[in-house]
This record gives sequence, C-alpha cells and structure tokens, in this order.
Amino acid sequence: MYKSPGEIVKVEVQNFKDTSITLTQNVAFSQYYIIQRINKYLMNRFWDCPDPTALFWNLSTQRIPLYAKSIDMDTKNFYVSGVGETNWFQAWILNVRFKQWARESRLALTLDDVSTSIARYGSTVWKRYDRDGEVMIEECDLRNLYFDPTVKNIIDTPVVELHYMTETEIRSLWGDEKAKEVVDRAMEARDGEGNEAESEDAKYEIWERWGERENRNGKVKYYHDIGVGCGELEVELSSDEINIKENGKPKAFPYYDFHGERVSGRWMGLGVVERLFPLQEQINTLVNQNQEANEIASLLLFRTADPDTTGNILQSVETGQIINSQDMQQLPVDNRFIGTFINQLQLIEDKADKLCFLNESITGETPPSGMPFRSLAVSTRAALSTFRYIKTSIGEKMGYILQEDVMPNLVKQFNREDVIEIAEDENDIRLFDEMVIKKAKEQFQYDLAKEGFVVFEEDLIAFEEAKREELTTTRRVEKIGKKFFDFEYGIHMNPTGESVDKNAQNAAIDGAIEMMLAAPSVVDTPLFKQKLSNNGIPPFRLTPREQQQLQQTAQGQKIPEAEGRDKLMELAEVQ
Repeated sequence: MYKSPGEIVKVEVQNFKDTSITLTQNVAFSQYYIIQRINKYLMNRFWDCPDPTALFWNLSTQRIPLYAKSIDMDTKNFYVSGVGETNWFQAWILNVRFKQWARESRLALTLDDVSTSIARYGSTVWKRYDRDGEVMIEECDLRNLYFDPTVKNIIDTPVVELHYMTETEIRSLWGDEKAKEVVDRAMEARDGEGNEAESEDAKYEIWERWGERENRNGKVKYYHDIGVGCGELEVELSSDEINIKENGKPKAFPYYDFHGERVSGRWMGLGVVERLFPLQEQINTLVNQNQEANEIASLLLFRTADPDTTGNILQSVETGQIINSQDMQQLPVDNRFIGTFINQLQLIEDKADKLCFLNESITGETPPSGMPFRSLAVSTRAALSTFRYIKTSIGEKMGYILQEDVMPNLVKQFNREDVIEIAEDENDIRLFDEMVIKKAKEQFQYDLAKEGFVVFEEDLIAFEEAKREELTTTRRVEKIGKKFFDFEYGIHMNPTGESVDKNAQNAAIDGAIEMMLAAPSVVDTPLFKQKLSNNGIPPFRLTPREQQQLQQTAQGQKIPEAEGRDKLMELAEVQ
C-alpha cells in the first residue's frame, strides 16, 4: 500500500525514538536516549533527579576540549599533489586555489566542529551541499538526524533530517506559493489556536529524507524528498529520484560519517561524556553526600543541663542579653567525611583522565613529584598512539571524501575562472615569483638573441633584479585556460602532522641543499621538484645571492647531518 513520504518520515522518526537495540545480553542501547542524556550532561543537568537543589559535578566539560585538540584536523593536513612527474605545476596552482576555497568555506571551523562532536558524542556527520554554485560542507546536528542506529555507515540506511526554517527561508528556497501553502497547512494542523507561526520569526519543521520507498506506480525507487507534515496536511516541497551506483549505493548522497572509538553493534561511537557515565553518577552522589554533611556540620548547637534554659538562642535573644545558665556549651559538630571525600574525589578524577587517555603532558598539569621523565614519555607515547589512530582514521576518510566527492565539483568551478591570485602563503609567493622570473628571463634571452645581441650574465642578473622588484608592487595572478585543472591528482594528507619525524624532514632539506649547491640546474627537473614536494619543501630555485651565501658557508665544511636522538624522548616534547 502506498504511503506518502511524510507518513514514512513520521513512522521512522517515532521508531528511532522508541526503539532500543540489544548489543549483548542484558545490554540495551537507544541512540536517541544517549544523545538526549549527553546534551543534558553538557548543560550540567541530571537526566532524572527529583531534588532541584542537587549539585552536578561535571566530569566531561574540561576534558572534551583536550580530547578534541588531540584529534583535531587542520587544513594544512590536506594538500593536492599531481600524480606523476609532469603535473606538479598544475597541482601547485590547484593547491593554492584549494586553500583559498578552504578559507572561504571556513573548512577549518568545520574541522574543529568535527573533532569537538566526536569528543562529545563519539561520532559526527558531514553534509555536502551547493550554495550559489559553490560546494560547501557543514556539520549536521545529531539531534536532528534519524536513521537505523545499527548500521556501520550512514549511507547504508534511509536518513531523515529535520530542519527548522522561517517563512522567509522557505520562500527563498521554494517560492511564495509553497511558503503560503506551508503556513496555511500549519494553521489547519493547529486547529486555529493562535497561529503565531504567521510571523516571519517563527520556525516550521521541514523534513528531508534520503532512502528507498514505493512510488504511486508500486515500484521501489530511491528518492530524495523534502516536505512538511504528513497525511492530508502534507506539503511536498521537492521530490527527486536518485540513481544508484554499481556498488548499490545512491549517487549524490550528501552525508558522511566520522567516528572515534567504535562499538560493535551500533553506529554511534563512544565519546567522552558517555565514557564517563558511571563515574559521573558516582561523583554526583559523592558530592551531594558531602554537601549534606557540610550542612549538618554548619549547624550552631548548644547544650546545657539547666532545665530552665530552653529555646533557640539565635532566634530568641538580643544583642547584650544575659543568659542565665550554669553549664551552657557549644556542641562541636564537624564533617568527618571530608578527608575520605577528597581522596575519593581525586581517585575519580584520575580515573576519568585515564578513561579519556589524558595524562599530564596533555592536560598541562605538573607530573607527580619524583616521576621519572622516561616514565612520563612512555605515558605520553601511549596517549599519542591512541589519538593518532583515531586521527588517522578520520583523516583518511576526509581525504577520500575531498578527492572523490568534493574536488571534482570544485575543479569544474575552478576551470571556469580566468585567473588564480597567489597571495596566501610566503612559500606560494616565492615559488610563483621564481616561475615568473624564469619564464621572463627565457623570453628576454630569446628576444635579444633574435635581434642578434649577445646576452651577458650581468644583463640577466640586472633583468632578474628589476623583475623581482616589479613583482613586489603588482598583484600576483596566474592566468589559466579552460580545462587547466583536467589532470590526474590526489589528495595527500598528514593527519598526524604534529608528530612528523623532524629528523627525516631535516635530512631531506639538508640533502636538497647539497644537491642544489652541487648542481643548480637539477632544481628545474620535474623529478627533483616532485621529491621536494613529497617532503614538504617548496620546489623553488635559490636566488644567485642565496646560492653564493650558501657556497661561502659550506666551503671547507660539510652540512651537518641530523643527529640521532632518543625517539622516546622526542615524543614527550611539545611539537
């Protein structure tokens, strides 16, 4: 029997809220419940507590930023490289344009959101969309996503996302007629009871669904549906049939999921807040027991054997009044639980750090007195290895998404541009200047030789200096033709960029300097440029002045090689 998309959405959303899955014997899991509980804890609220004055001692808030920082990706971790030896210049220009797009699309903020969400919830979701012809990426709110919580990847399940839009936003996307229909149906659904949603500040719930369903012809197809409400009050805003790839996955599917620590049997990973659920309950109980003990200890009590002295002294006496009592004494009351409370509190805090793989080198705290430095290094190495594993798995998937699903659309957009401005990075500017000067010198030599003039080295040096001075006062732009970026490229990344082997990188730089001094012409070979690019060294030629300075420095002495160091000690250093 045919069901409208709105009716399907209503059932799927309700099933997501009501259904719990069994992970193992006597262990049930509800993603909806876990997300709601996490959000309450993040706001320092109990999931269920009858006492409104109870204290909430949050274990997660201060650990989430530290965990997120340890798995955070940066835009510098992603760069475009040409496949082969001949595409390095186009790849370099494309890399410059990619960095500009990353800045314009605020990719760095999106990457920060990913690490923070994984720290909070254990998983997060990207969504790709087009805005004014440009490819954009944003993070989804897990509270508004509804799908099968048992799948491994989000693409394997129908997905419902709820949006909350004003009438103005609906009108801008689907026109005045659809916006009016949404408002009218909303009034009917509310039975005319003061429809405040007529104002443009009010929000309307818009559902968006990606998944298979039966159409009116009885055939099951994959659709992307957007609408409001369900049944007789349903408003269809758009409905598009989606083609299926050879591997059975839908084309143009916009959602990409990322996970920290995976848990068998469920989609959602394990984040800091859920990881600390048991300790959170324990420490809240402990703190509130201590609060009750403090309230008792703060009482001012007196005792006397005189039967004629009665009442509450604080309430019945006045300043200067004489009290007739032969043996009145203050009753000593103290909180003898305080010592045990402090010890237990510290044990729970330490256990929370260990569960989140946080040690003194990550939290910034001073290590215990007498702790050997190598022991600290071993602890740091263990923590970094865990975070490196998570960070690499996230970065690998991000790199694949950028290369396969984002870059093709970006390249089409870039190919429609006429020029690329080089103004991002000192290395980019330097490399661009050297390429322009090289081409200008070649043209200068060709023009003089064509006129029958002899070209002297002094003329080339003077021409180069003049051209270099000219570049400092003009915009650096590279004219590109159509299909300039139609070449084979790849997205390379360094997800653990903070922990690269600096000895190996320094050795590569030293070797490059030696080769440039021994044979300056090698700098122009594509293979050498590829080698430099692979080691993160900008492949530009040294100026004659710099070459002369290096030669003078290197005369009579060999450029020192990177000395071997204790790898374990290096891991304890702040990168």
